[in-house]
Amino acid sequence: MKKEYYFKAGLKDIAVGVVFLLFLYQDALACHVSKVFTYFDELEAVAAFMFFIIYCAWNGFAVPVKNKKLILAFGAFLLCGILGNFKSGFQTLGYILLDLVTCSKLFLNFVLFQKLFCSRQGKNIEQTVYLISRISIVILFLLVIHEYIFPPIFPYLEDRYNIHSLKLFFSNQTYLAETGIYLLLTVTVVGKRNSKNRLLKIMAICIAASTMRTKALGFLAVYIMFQVIPAIRNKRKIFFCLWIAGILCIAVGHEYIYYYFLGESARMSPRKMLLMDSIDIAKRYFPVGSGFGTFCSGAANLSGSRIYTEYYGNRVYPFNDMFWACVIGQFGFLGFCFFLKCVYEIIISIINCRGTLKESYYGMLLYVVYLLIATLGECSFFAPYSNLFGLTIGYFISTRRYEEIRNMIEKYLPLKTIRGGVEFLPSSINCKFVYTQLVGCVL
Repeated sequence: MKKEYYFKAGLKDIAVGVVFLLFLYQDALACHVSKVFTYFDELEAVAAFMFFIIYCAWNGFAVPVKNKKLILAFGAFLLCGILGNFKSGFQTLGYILLDLVTCSKLFLNFVLFQKLFCSRQGKNIEQTVYLISRISIVILFLLVIHEYIFPPIFPYLEDRYNIHSLKLFFSNQTYLAETGIYLLLTVTVVGKRNSKNRLLKIMAICIAASTMRTKALGFLAVYIMFQVIPAIRNKRKIFFCLWIAGILCIAVGHEYIYYYFLGESARMSPRKMLLMDSIDIAKRYFPVGSGFGTFCSGAANLSGSRIYTEYYGNRVYPFNDMFWACVIGQFGFLGFCFFLKCVYEIIISIINCRGTLKESYYGMLLYVVYLLIATLGECSFFAPYSNLFGLTIGYFISTRRYEEIRNMIEKYLPLKTIRGGVEFLPSSINCKFVYTQLVGCVL
């Protein structure tokens, strides 16, 4: 019989649970409690950076093997931004540092939380997050039902597809959609395949769908198809399902794509103009861009970047909802390539966990899929919730690696229990193999 391991919740579990709650409801807390919570994601990123420096110094500044390519690619990406600032001279040091922190949040948390929880403690934290997710899903679902059936408590901003687009106690539908999708993926990765967990998934899908946001509906279509794929063994049927998922996404988002990029209105669409101007900026400061805090980023909006006056005069556009314009304009074509390399390395890290349950593996992969879909309408990789996505993917991967190590030890090494401890028999022919794999997983 396979051993079951149980651990008491410790201080680290509780601390991560509190951080998880603050990130999950950061927007609502900033709206209804204090504006101080607006800066929580930046403060956490700064703390994570300092902790990462201490961790590296403690280990002789050795680059973690598992994330070596990601760290090098992301370092090159940041270097493109810094060189762009020297080349353009458009921004002051304070706003450069602010934007540097904003752009680093997701990747920094991804790497750090793999290092912090590559142990059995990660399993406790996983269960803590799962418990909070289940409670949140039930509460939000009941609020959604109430808003549609009874007189609404929270005002809705608009109708989409002739249905009320809900935001509940969040400032915008985007944050409710992100919360619903995050909770959906969390119960997918952690939860077991039973009727109770299936009910939680349906409730989370209803929460995200209640916003009627195109990106949320498109992602839910992809999610449902990924739920169908694990049950299919025929490769042709899998490709057929993926093809259907693509058609569903296009069907849901075709009006959005036509309006902003293809139709008559696209000629004056701010999003298209920003994207075209970002390419012009990248050409102007080739091979890097204009640098941190200069174009389509939060720091650029706060400072009133001079590049806006140069290109648009007194016209006002939603400068912070065009992610790819931000990446191309600020970091240039070279930085754009390095950013794609960073995303690719995260996906590879998830693919390396494919030995786990298929549903859990697909759930981790879909975190990145949602962030990529959301880039069409917002700076998702640099948004406040990017911290939450980065740290979640990081510790999910670390706990999966720990499970692989534990299973490998039980399978290949003969064990002998001595006073509650474990003694490895050095004569085993598999010791060298397991040791190599163990070092690879931990590093």
